[in-house]
Amino acid sequence: MTASNTPTPLAEPRVEQGRAMVLAGLQDQFTFSSVGNIPALWQRFVPWMRQLARQPGAVTYGVCLPANANGSFEYMAGIEVESAADVPAELTSWQIEPQRYLVFTHEGAATLLGHTMEAIWRHWLPAHPEFKPVHAPTFERYGEHYDPQTASGDTEVCIPVE
Repeated sequence: MTASNTPTPLAEPRVEQGRAMVLAGLQDQFTFSSVGNIPALWQRFVPWMRQLARQPGAVTYGVCLPANANGSFEYMAGIEVESAADVPAELTSWQIEPQRYLVFTHEGAATLLGHTMEAIWRHWLPAHPEFKPVHAPTFERYGEHYDPQTASGDTEVCIPVE
């Protein structure tokens, strides 16, 4: 939401068939009231990111498993690896299965990602009942042009749908 309580404007998403992938990263449990702690998880992951990246500017992922009845959820700051065997013991690996996604472009700083998520879940999806979310990981995809110094650029939000 913006300061005037109007939804954050969203461009129409594209539909994408996601492929299977293995992600390695740091994970922690959060609630909707503690999401402000997610940037600290990313800061702890940065040294690992450099070690695991196959190339400079590699795509990174913020993956959110569906929330439980108490509103807590697992979140991983991660990067794609060839296999779980490549993952150091200090990190976790998650297998992401092939899935159909709505892919939204996030405009602005990563600190404003909550506004985009709210616009998607409270406004866009209810207005488009032809897209039914499924119980699968939702993720943020930070592309090669994402700038961690400004926390902006090349960011997409991927929502799993039927």
